[in-house]
Parts: sequence; C-alpha cells; structure tokens
Amino acid sequence: MDEIKAKDRIIFSLEKELETQTGYVQKLQLQKEALDEQLFLVKEAECNMSSPKREIPGRAGDGSEHCSSPDLRRNQKRIAELNATIRKLEDRNTLLGDERNELLKRVRETEKQCKPLLERNKCLAKRNDELMLSLQRMEEKLKAVTKENSEMREKITSHPPLKKLKSLNDLDQANEEQETEFLKLQVIEQQNIIDELTRDREKLIRRRKHRRSSKPIKRPVLDPFIGYDEDSMDSETSSMASFRTDRTPATPDDDLDESLAAEESELRFRQLTKEYQALQRAYALLQEQTGGIIDAEREAKAQEQLQAEVLRYKAKIEDLEATLAQKGQVGIWLLVLLQMQAIGSDLPLDHPVHGPHPGHGLALHSDLSQTVSECSTLCFCPWCFSGQNVHQLQQRMRLGKKESARGRGAPYK
Repeated sequence: MDEIKAKDRIIFSLEKELETQTGYVQKLQLQKEALDEQLFLVKEAECNMSSPKREIPGRAGDGSEHCSSPDLRRNQKRIAELNATIRKLEDRNTLLGDERNELLKRVRETEKQCKPLLERNKCLAKRNDELMLSLQRMEEKLKAVTKENSEMREKITSHPPLKKLKSLNDLDQANEEQETEFLKLQVIEQQNIIDELTRDREKLIRRRKHRRSSKPIKRPVLDPFIGYDEDSMDSETSSMASFRTDRTPATPDDDLDESLAAEESELRFRQLTKEYQALQRAYALLQEQTGGIIDAEREAKAQEQLQAEVLRYKAKIEDLEATLAQKGQVGIWLLVLLQMQAIGSDLPLDHPVHGPHPGHGLALHSDLSQTVSECSTLCFCPWCFSGQNVHQLQQRMRLGKKESARGRGAPYK
C-alpha cells in the first residue's frame, strides 16, 4: 500500500510537470507564431522594397536594408533557438508520456496484484466486526451469568444449609423439593404480574369511563382468579370488537393509542392467566408424585426392617433348639419353637406402616420378641418350666397364627 501511494505521488508530480511543460510549449508556440508573423512582414517589406514600383532613393534604401538586416538575423537566430527548445521539449514530453504509460501499466499490475489482498482485507475487516459483536454479546452473557451467580450465592447463604444426601431416594426428593420451590417462585411471580396488569387495566377502564361519560361502554371487569374461563374471554373480545366498530373517524389519536394499549394489556393478561393455570396444574401433579414416592419409600424401609427382625428371630429359635436338645427337653420345646417359626414365616411383611391400621405389624413383632425372650429365660431356667407356662405360650402362638392369617385385618389387641 505504501508503494502504491508513493507511485501515485510520483504520477501526480509528473502530471503537474507535464502540464507546466505543455504550458511552456504553448507559450513558445505563441512566440514562434508571433515571430513568424514578424518574419512574414519583414519578407513582405523586402519584397516591396525590391519591387520597381516602390523604389526609394539609394541612400534611403541602403539605410533601410542596413537597418533591417541585423533584425532579421536576430529574429532568425531566435527562431532557430526556439525551434531547438521546442524539439527538446517535445522529446522530453514524449519521454514523460512513455514514463507515464509505464507507470500506469505498473499501477494496473499492482492493482491486479493488490485486488485479492484488498478483498481479503475487506473480509478480515468484516470478520473482525462480527467477532467484536460476538465478543460484546459474550460479555453481556458473562455479566448476566455473573449476576445470576451472585444472586444464587446470596440465596444459598440466606437459606439454611442442605442436608447430606445418603441415597438416590433422598436425591430425588431433594430435586423434587427444588422443583417445587422453583414452581412456587414462578407462581408468585406470575401472580404479581397478573395483579399489576389487573391494576393497570382497572386504571385504564376508569380513565376511559371518565373521558367518555356521555357514551358509557359496558365491559366486563375480570378478576385475577384461577377459574378464568374462556366464555368471559369471548365476551371480552366481542365487546372490544364492538367498541372498535362503534368508533367514528373523527376519534382523536390519543384515544386510539389508549385502546391499543388496553388491548395489548388484556392479551398479556389472558396469556399470563393461562400460564398461571398451567403452573398450578403442574404444581399439583408434582405434589401428588412426591407424596406417592415418599409413602413407597417408607413402606420399603419398614418391610426391610421387618425382614431383618424375622431373620434375627429365626437365628434365636435355632440357638434355642440347640440348647434344648443339649438339656434333653426336646419334646415340648420343639413343638413350641416350631409354632414360633410358623408364626414368624407367616407374618405379613408387606403390610404398610401407614395403612389403615398402622400398629399391626409392630404389635405382632413386639409379641414375638416377648415370647422369644420368655423362651430364652425358660431355656436358661429349666426348673421354672411348668404346664401353666406352656399353656400360656400355646395361647399366644394361636393368637399369632390368627393375626398372621388375617394379614391386613384388625389391629392386634
């Protein structure tokens, strides 16, 4: 680019010099023409002097010849000098023209060479502008993200610390709680927006009634409640359509602007009401899902606990059988332990903890544990064993069998 600029400057200076030289040549040509005219006049004078009609006396003619001959020589010499300078200037002019043509050729060649570079420069400039715009957008996004991050940190610091999650169920429960909180916040925001729009709409209606007291327009005022039905919306649109058709061409522009603003606010109000209803439906569904999941988790935990207790009691029964076999009292104790094992195997482990009779399974297992403890004491105190104790144990076994057969029946008494 610098070379092109330098060549442009050289061409400009050469053109200026060429203009000066052409002006000088024109000036010399004018001088030459003037001298030619003088020479022509001198020659005519000589011809007139040499003609016989106008002969002048000898002395006078000799004097005029003597006077005109040095002027003629001087003029001829001057003409020769001017011709020589004209030839030199013409030669120089031709040289300058050739140089100018060569420079123009070189300029065209350089332009051809620089054309892809210029196009590339334009593309790079355009790309640079696009990158600058994208950089600005990214900076705006970064600012928004940092602002949101700071707000989230403030919310986290303001809220109490979260509990440590111990299982996938706890994680699901925490996620659902977060979703419910988010939905609550959205519902509150939508309710606030609906309230604001309702207030604005009421203000517009009051203002319009005040301005058009002579022509009152009956329009239904909608309250921001959940049961916003479509019939009221249809009546509202029909009233608005009738209001538009009743307007005369002489209505002022400010009233038209107010009507357009009112229509926009009403459309926005309807849209927000629909969104609010959808959010409430989603919130209700989410609450139902979370409630069902929590009950299922509790039932699974209770069932696991009951199974663990049954296994523990089975192990105790096996130990008791072994000890009784060693002491020789296998007959009666074996019958009692077999009955206890049958009760433990027939227990309704899938009975829900939060069902219609919440204490049923726990009562059975407490009774079973009491019986096992009595058996263990009798095992270690064989002299305390009597027919009355055996009769009581058999009655408890019968009651346990009845309750296990009932399953989900009445609670154990």
